[in-house]
Amino acid sequence: MAQCNAIILVGSRYHEPWFGGELLMRLLAEEDIAAIRTDQGSILTLERLTDTDLVVFYCEGRWDAQEPASRRLTVEQEAELVQYVEGGGGFLGVHGATVFTEDYSRYRQMIGGHFHRHGP
Repeated sequence: MAQCNAIILVGSRYHEPWFGGELLMRLLAEEDIAAIRTDQGSILTLERLTDTDLVVFYCEGRWDAQEPASRRLTVEQEAELVQYVEGGGGFLGVHGATVFTEDYSRYRQMIGGHFHRHGP
C-alpha cells in the first residue's frame, strides 16, 4: 500500500498549537501517513495539494489581515482548497478551523459552520 501524505497547518494568535501539531504528526505516523507541519498558509497551492491525501487545519485566524502575508490564505488558495476537497481530497478541521471572516464563503460552506463566540 502506498504511503499517504498530509499537510498540517498550525498557528494561532490566541493559542499555541505547535504542540498539538506535533501530536497530530505522531498519530498520523502511527497510521503510516507522512506529514509535514507548517504555519505557512502559502503551502496550499493546487500543485502541492495534488500530491496530498489529507489537509489538517489546526489553526484559526488564517483569514485575518493582521496575519503576515505568508501565513494568510488568499482567496485563490481558498478556492483551490475547496476544489481539492470537492475532488475527493481529505480535510480535517481541528480546534479553531471554523474561525474565519465572511469573505471566505466557499470555505464556510465546505466546513459547514462558523465560529461565533465562546463564553468567558
